[in-house]
Amino acid sequence: MNDKYILCICEGNFEITIMEMLLERHLLPFEKEHLVEEKFIKRGSVANISRNYLNRKFDKPVYILRIIDSKSEKFKLSKEYLNKVNKIIDIITKPEIEILIIISENDYEKFTNSPPEIRRSPSSYCKSEYGMKNVKSKKFVKEYFNDISKLKIAIKTHRTYTKDNIYMLQNLLDNKMKL
Repeated sequence: MNDKYILCICEGNFEITIMEMLLERHLLPFEKEHLVEEKFIKRGSVANISRNYLNRKFDKPVYILRIIDSKSEKFKLSKEYLNKVNKIIDIITKPEIEILIIISENDYEKFTNSPPEIRRSPSSYCKSEYGMKNVKSKKFVKEYFNDISKLKIAIKTHRTYTKDNIYMLQNLLDNKMKL
């Protein structure tokens, strides 16, 4: 990874916080200095991301890593930026990253087996079932997963519930991604 730059785009605050926590503990296949501007970027329009982060000269190849909850979300770079990026890799956290809390609470089966007419998003479920009002806040995420092993177990378990051939957070932890 030393010979690359990573532009890591995260869906929201929860994803950014999780990635920061993993990075701080050296659990990702890259270090802070490999990140463009040494930080994780919150998702925005492709045009804004291109203009703000790719509109410069790089002395190493650039890889875009997107931490998102939908594998159908498109990210199409304009021609002027295509030659700056070696690869775009999507890390999928479906149905949404808050599923890691539900997994940690051992409620995955209860959550997934609820009737479709009353099924909620994982974040809504966490708010209503556990009273977690600030489930998406950085402070909450850091406190909830203050024991990093709890986070690692949830990430690993999440992978076992998904049979799709997609990259997930576990792939980053396993360091088996081809960048």
